[in-house]
Amino acid sequence: MRRRTYVAAVGASLSGGCLGLGRREEQETGPGTETATGTGTPSSGGSERVGFERQWTTELGIDALDGAHVSTVAWNDTVYTTHDRGMTALSLADGDERWANPSTRTFDALAADDDGLYAVWTTGEVLAVDPDTGEARWERGDVGDENTVYGPVVTTADHVAANGSAGVVVHEKSGGERIATLGESARLLAAHDGGFLVDSRAGLARYEPDGTVGWRLEDTPSGFTVGAAVGEGTPVVAGERSVAAVDPADGTKRWERRVETDFNASVTTAGGVALVSERFDPTTVSAFEIDSGARLWTENRDGEVPFPTVGLDSAVVVEDDEQAQARDLRTGEVIDSFETGFKRFIMGTAGRGRTFVGVGRTVYCYQV
Repeated sequence: MRRRTYVAAVGASLSGGCLGLGRREEQETGPGTETATGTGTPSSGGSERVGFERQWTTELGIDALDGAHVSTVAWNDTVYTTHDRGMTALSLADGDERWANPSTRTFDALAADDDGLYAVWTTGEVLAVDPDTGEARWERGDVGDENTVYGPVVTTADHVAANGSAGVVVHEKSGGERIATLGESARLLAAHDGGFLVDSRAGLARYEPDGTVGWRLEDTPSGFTVGAAVGEGTPVVAGERSVAAVDPADGTKRWERRVETDFNASVTTAGGVALVSERFDPTTVSAFEIDSGARLWTENRDGEVPFPTVGLDSAVVVEDDEQAQARDLRTGEVIDSFETGFKRFIMGTAGRGRTFVGVGRTVYCYQV
């Protein structure tokens, strides 16, 4: 049985052409739809007025959502999201549909960079997609067990990597050539400085794309490793019972702090702060200063499966008690909020600059 994750989903092999999935909603009325304002804080603009300012909403025109099959990324001026009918590209400025492609298969994960879109199927193959048209550029990889989790998919300047049936598989971006398989029974965590952070029975290691080990952290965070992210050039890794920052030069541990997580916990970084978020009840989000490891704040949250935490330039956006909350990165103070839950059920999230995007049957775009 596949564990529940917030990773990617779309279906069948993507081809050229567009499928209209719905209309843009120009106006929305009702509780919680008004433009919100708030009081500025030092890390979010000083005395500037801040808060959730709604930019647009767009209906995807879909009937159902599977939380394990929604992945959203914002890159340049476009939002890309997967759902039960395929993949859709929307303008980040106004929500207008740029393209939509149908599918019958599903993806585990989605990533974007200046070179294109990259996704991994639930059967383990990696797909490169033209971000302007939605057309498939190449598809590579061995067909694996659909009950295995293959996400995330991550990129460097020249390579793309994802979990494969035999380990972490690295491909060249340009044509999809398979370069290496990293580690034995290994699991991909994140990209770092042209290489990849990989966890295995031998511990956390940084690999070059050709399979060379740059460094290995023998004393990994306590418990199994659940997630990692890079902030200020520093890898931050969460284990089952702690979170640690790693020196990027030699892989030595800079600091380690106690934190209880579950198997679906995630790490997000923004503004020199690392945020460790749990996904299931009881659920918390904890903020740590990346340089020093100082615990800035911890907040208990209500709700069984909150949406993925998003770090912005101006705030961090978390879900708590059926509310999307913009919180100050360094204090955890709630700057503003809007209702989610049944009214605005959000499964996929993305952030870029001051912009937050939440995806359910409707796509919501706010600036903070």
